[in-house]
Amino acid sequence: MDAIEEAIRIRKLTLGKEHPKVADSLVELGIILLSLKEYSDSMEIFEEALELREMEAEDLMEADEICESNLKIAKLLNNIGCVNFERGKYPEAKEAFEDAINLQKEALGDLDLVKAPLSTEPSAKPGFLTMASTMCNKGYIELEQKIFFRAIETFKESLSIQKVLLGADNKLILSTLDNLGYAQTLNGDFDKALETYNKVRETQENCYKENNKDFAVVLRKIVYIHCVRDDYETALGVLGELEDIQLGLYDAESRQVKETRELMGAVNYELLKYPSAMCFMFNNEDEGPNLTNWKPKMPTNGSKMSGHRVTYA
Repeated sequence: MDAIEEAIRIRKLTLGKEHPKVADSLVELGIILLSLKEYSDSMEIFEEALELREMEAEDLMEADEICESNLKIAKLLNNIGCVNFERGKYPEAKEAFEDAINLQKEALGDLDLVKAPLSTEPSAKPGFLTMASTMCNKGYIELEQKIFFRAIETFKESLSIQKVLLGADNKLILSTLDNLGYAQTLNGDFDKALETYNKVRETQENCYKENNKDFAVVLRKIVYIHCVRDDYETALGVLGELEDIQLGLYDAESRQVKETRELMGAVNYELLKYPSAMCFMFNNEDEGPNLTNWKPKMPTNGSKMSGHRVTYA
């Protein structure tokens, strides 16, 4: 960090305080301060860099230069959003992310109009992937604020970019799908959530089956959805699959296996008590199994563009 501070001092002396290279060094320093959780200092540095970027943009005339400038400003706004997130200032963080996305869209254009060349033009990838990451950051803020219907829209928009640029089995897509499924679940869109989690399940089963712990986690979420939809027969089948995986991971007396077997017993009870759909319709006052420990939890910190935590550029 001392070296970067010295580089900033030298560049200010030799190039002038308003030179673009000064802003470059300030961004590097701000990122380091952010990673060290020096949020006040980081914010001060990013705001200084933003002021220089905006001054630089005022003198630009060529479309390509303006586009590049907008993307640089958007990255800074994203980083400012990250600082505000860490400080618990969610409205300010969301505003910064939204401003960044607007600039990115202005610079990059409508994804629907460029899908064909975008998928074959490597130089277009970084800008669009950065925008997808900023969208995930915004979506995560919306989860924190419990604005689930907005989070659903945001994660879907990010996925529309990621799916063009990345393979279906990419872990970034899986992470965004996981966030989307959580938002759908908390929003009460259980059919959509089941569809989303099944996409995660299918990809993990085909590409990442060796990571049984992650596979078990998504199976738990699918079990929860089936249970809240009163589809106990399907839930029982998934629970059996989950038990087999857990027995390969944990001792038979472990908390994980016991919890699964307890729910299997409760689901079996529901099936025996109401053996037909018609019978269940006339006995729907029953609260069903206790699903407190099965309700999906907010996704935790993940890889750079997962959206599981805000990430800086």
